[in-house]
Amino acid sequence: MPGLSDEQLQLHEDNSDGGVLSWKYKEAKQGAAESAKAFAKLHNSADPDIVYQWEAQVELS
Repeated sequence: MPGLSDEQLQLHEDNSDGGVLSWKYKEAKQGAAESAKAFAKLHNSADPDIVYQWEAQVELS
């Protein structure tokens, strides 16, 4: 359900017949957190000059 807060989703889970939506939301949230960790690791291990070039390209786009 787009636009719902974590609290609203929790209420939905508590009032539903299994909380499938909430389960999927939790899975997506966990996947996003794992992706963020992977990008942070990549960023921290990359050559600082290359990171600067990437960031400059992002600003231009």
